[in-house]
Amino acid sequence: MSEGSLGSREIRLVCRLQPGSQGIDVVLEALRAAGYTLDGNSILRGSLRAEFRATSLSGDEAMILVKSAEPDEFRSLLGLLVRECWYVDVYYHLRGGDARAAAGGLGIQLPEDGVYRSRVRFSGVELRVDAYPRHGALTISYRAGWREVNSGAALKIHERILGMESGRGIFDKLLGWIR
Repeated sequence: MSEGSLGSREIRLVCRLQPGSQGIDVVLEALRAAGYTLDGNSILRGSLRAEFRATSLSGDEAMILVKSAEPDEFRSLLGLLVRECWYVDVYYHLRGGDARAAAGGLGIQLPEDGVYRSRVRFSGVELRVDAYPRHGALTISYRAGWREVNSGAALKIHERILGMESGRGIFDKLLGWIR
């Protein structure tokens, strides 16, 4: 990976709809009910900027590309999706400096050449790591369900990979727990 590149990031959420569900309309209605603004393919709320990218031909999977989100906004979206979906596969595609920072945050030493594949446990969740050092690319993925969202593991993973921290203090977290 070249040391001079700044990096880029892309987060994809692949929602596997529950068996027998009525397709993506269930997710769209849940987003609207939760206060998200839907404008064409765009999903907006607070700092969250995302868009629907595709649905599978069978209609049982939907892919959402998260363009920007503070950790708490990301957690809210993921929490809503795991209520409506059977599970959500979360993919972080990183390049350059973002890839190096994420690998370092997870304690991974990347080789200079070749392809690196590994599984790493973080916050009780198994992360799959695929690195392509020559191209400066890193993909980190995991499957999210109720446990990962409710335990806070998904938020911790998001913060560690992207080097962000939640803006919530202990008082805000307690109030959120009480609600």
